[in-house]
Amino acid sequence: MWLQGSFQLAQPWLPQLFRQPDMWTLDSMMHSIPIWLCLAGIGLFFRIEWLKWLVIGGFFHIMIDIFTHKQFIDAYIWPVSKRTIPGIVDYHTPVFMAFDGVAIFLALVYGVSRWGLKKLYMFRKSAS
Repeated sequence: MWLQGSFQLAQPWLPQLFRQPDMWTLDSMMHSIPIWLCLAGIGLFFRIEWLKWLVIGGFFHIMIDIFTHKQFIDAYIWPVSKRTIPGIVDYHTPVFMAFDGVAIFLALVYGVSRWGLKKLYMFRKSAS
């Protein structure tokens, strides 16, 4: 399958990339539940609509990552702890990648349609 082949071609540089400490720190920050909770608090306090959707997407991403990363495991409660939790299934299996791609596509269609309908309603409201 072409997808498996393309990932195998990329593997030689992946271990070198992930040995760099800055890469792991950035990855831990982006997958840190405490950091996402802080962002959620800021979004709720200041009523920032786009930040609410970013945080919801971030939490879904982290929940999926917890179960699907047997390799390159993240520290989900960083900076509190650097302890990692290995996943149940490997992310790079073709079935999961197909499921993930469809889920992302559906989420984008939903988000764009909500945004488009809201803009259309606002346009019609201002025209009358």
